[in-house]
Parts: sequence; C-alpha cells; structure tokens
Amino acid sequence: KGYSGNIWESESGKNLLMSVIFFPNFLSPRLHFFLNQVASLAVADTVKEFVKGKEIKIKWPNDVFAGKKKIAGILIENSVKGNSIQHSIIGIGLNVNQKNFTPQLLHATSIFKILGKEILVDDMMNVLFSMLEARYLQLKQNRIEQLQ
Repeated sequence: KGYSGNIWESESGKNLLMSVIFFPNFLSPRLHFFLNQVASLAVADTVKEFVKGKEIKIKWPNDVFAGKKKIAGILIENSVKGNSIQHSIIGIGLNVNQKNFTPQLLHATSIFKILGKEILVDDMMNVLFSMLEARYLQLKQNRIEQLQ
C-alpha cells in the first residue's frame, strides 16, 4: 500500500515491508506529526548505518531518499480517542535487495543498487527496530529537539 492509493512495488523476500504498532497515549492528537518524525528519522538512521558516504535525506513527511532516489516510504494510521492517540500503526517499506524496478519508478533505488551487494533483510530489520525504539523514547521523554 502506498500513499494516496499508490502501490509499493516489492519483489518477494527482497525488501523490508512491515507494520509496527505504538501506543502513544501520552501524545495529543494535534502533535501527531512527531510520530512521522520518529518513523522517518529512524528509517533514515537505519539506511545511514548500511550506506556510508551517500546523502540520506527525508522528504517530509513520509519519504526517505538516498541521493535523488527514493529508498523508503512510511504511512501512519492513528486511532484517536478523546485527547490522546490510542495507537498508531506505522507502515514502512524499505528497499533492501531489489535489483530492478518497473520503468515507471524512475526515482526508486535500493541498498543493493547503491552497494552492489545483498544485505540480510533480518539484519536491516534489527537495526530498524533499534532505531525506532531510540527515536520513540526521545519522543516519550519529551526530547523533541532531538527529533530533527
């Protein structure tokens, strides 16, 4: 699933496609953008761990680019009750070992296309979980200045 009805193209077993659920009931719905920051920064941090020397940047609120090509996308669905977010489902698509993309996806890339070698998807997942936890704790501990 992609943004605005688009699809996320992925070869079976080649990429990291996942949904993570958080329960940020400490967060007011009007501050939901901080969840985008947590997720986007965690994904960018993860890519930086594997891809050294390449500019990794975020196109806010939900795309991560390596150079001028998209390497990851993020979608967030929040459930709000009263004055708090009950839960957030963060969907992440991260191109890891995909070698080819359809011609319509001119601006797509993967870790493989950058490094020229495959990475274990489980290794990337473990780093991503660690980065998500670190960024989420920054938010939970109200260290907002670090979410930039």
